[in-house]
Amino acid sequence: MPTGFLFGILVSGVWAVEQIPEEKIFYTPELVKKAEAGNVEAQYELGVAYCRGQGVTRNLEEAIKWYAKSAEQGNANSQCNLGIHLYKGEGGPRDLQKAVKWISMSAEQGNAKAQLLLGRCYYKGEGVPQSDQEAIKWWKKSADQGNVEASMYLKSMK
Repeated sequence: MPTGFLFGILVSGVWAVEQIPEEKIFYTPELVKKAEAGNVEAQYELGVAYCRGQGVTRNLEEAIKWYAKSAEQGNANSQCNLGIHLYKGEGGPRDLQKAVKWISMSAEQGNAKAQLLLGRCYYKGEGVPQSDQEAIKWWKKSADQGNVEASMYLKSMK
């Protein structure tokens, strides 16, 4: 079980930040039309708008609905965000196995945030069997993409 510095990091903030672009994405009728027509990126953006309440009333259930549609079509950011919501039980019941499923799919596509989170799951044995080796593997992949949190985890494991 983690102790000290690493435990503080794992508990405090890893799950707090979704994979949200720097620029603001706002709900618009055009965005809805594109999302309803099956546009993967529009579905992701609509999920972001609902999650953040940007141009629309914040609604996590709607955010999850649109993230799921996009995630099912392979959007790595939606997969990561959907996994985070499932992990935290926001907008629906908490489900660690499904959370890890979506986070793993995103991590396999090279999403650095998902790689960080998957490492955390392995380190803590949440939704997967506990494995320091797997945690290190995923944190290294994330750190190799410049993720500072993953680098800190790796340093604390030495």
